[in-house]
Formats: sequence, structure tokens, C-alpha cells
Amino acid sequence: MNTNATLQNNQISKNKFSLLIRLLVITLVTTACSTNNNDEVDATNPPTAEPVASGVIVFGDIDADDPVAKLEEFQPIADYVAANLTDYGIGVGEVKIAPDLETMISWVAAGEVNLYYDSLYPAMIVRNEANAEPLLRGWRGGEPIYHSVFFTRVDSGITTLDDLNGQLIAYDDIASTSGYMIPTAYLLSNGLNLVEKTSLESVVAEDEVGYIFS
Repeated sequence: MNTNATLQNNQISKNKFSLLIRLLVITLVTTACSTNNNDEVDATNPPTAEPVASGVIVFGDIDADDPVAKLEEFQPIADYVAANLTDYGIGVGEVKIAPDLETMISWVAAGEVNLYYDSLYPAMIVRNEANAEPLLRGWRGGEPIYHSVFFTRVDSGITTLDDLNGQLIAYDDIASTSGYMIPTAYLLSNGLNLVEKTSLESVVAEDEVGYIFS
């Protein structure tokens, strides 16, 4: 009796195991077919890719002496701004360095430069000549305000503005706010007669202050 019961139980176990194997095979086949069907659907109707922003925003600055260094300075800013304007179709940031103010004016007027960064004096010239619009106030070297400084050699004998008569001074650049426009306005307002010279060897009269660009 016990032997028959054991055989019967073994047969039941084999039947259950056989049924489990068949169910497992059916499940694997069904899953494989479903995967293949999905693959076919994906191949026929691939998912729509997100559109890549291809618009370009161009930054401009002026540097006739070392345009490569200026480009390297501004490129990270252009990249950062472009990366944050993808919702507006902008994906690329470029930098264009002009050799002079006249070139920058023509670029801005023609729409070849979207954002131009400079100090007050040249920025106002570009605004007037190219019908540009001031947007932001920039800081220089982490400071919101800076100013011009006149300096001479300790043994030059120049201690007052009047001592500049008959002397030659050097400005930074004709398009510079603190290195030309403001000090020139200051000297003129103090009654000095400024005359541009062509070289260090130029003759400077006693009643004038000669200047060149360094």
C-alpha cells in the first residue's frame, strides 16, 4: 500500500514538473515573439529624436594685438550662454574679434554680431553708429567701478598737471574709456592743450601736451 502511494505521488510530481516545463517554454516563446514584434515596430516607426538646436549666437569684441587670447577668453562665455538658450533654438556660441571699432560697428549693424561687450566709450559709439541697445553693465576684474590713473617716474619732476606742458604722455588705445576718453576730458577741462604726436621723437611745444598711443 505504501509502495503504491509512493509511485502515485512520484507520478503526480512528474506530471507537475512536466506541466511546469511546458508553461515555462510557452512563456519564453511568447516573450520572444513579443520582443521581435516590438523590434519590428520600432524599426518601422523609430522614435522621434529630440530636435537639435542649431541656431548660433555671436559674441563680439575688439583686439588688434592678440585676437586669439581674446577669443579664448570669451569662448567659454559664448558656450555657456548658448547652452542655456536651447529652448529658443540656440545651440552654438561663437566669438568674433574685430581689429578695430569701425569693423565692429559694421558687424553689429549687419547683424553678424549679436552681443558686443566693451567699456562705456566704445560701447556708446557702437550704440549710436549701429543702432544697438545697451543691455547689461559689466564688471572688470571682479570690480564694478574702476578709474584712470596718471603716473610718472619719481625723478621726472612732474608733480602737477601744469608740469605736463611741453611733455609727451602715452594713452592706452583710442577706443579705451579709462585709457583715453576720460583722462583726455579731464586734461581738457583743466585747460591743457592736447596735441597728438606720431612718435616718441616728436617735438612738443611748451604750450601743449603731446600724446601718443602705446
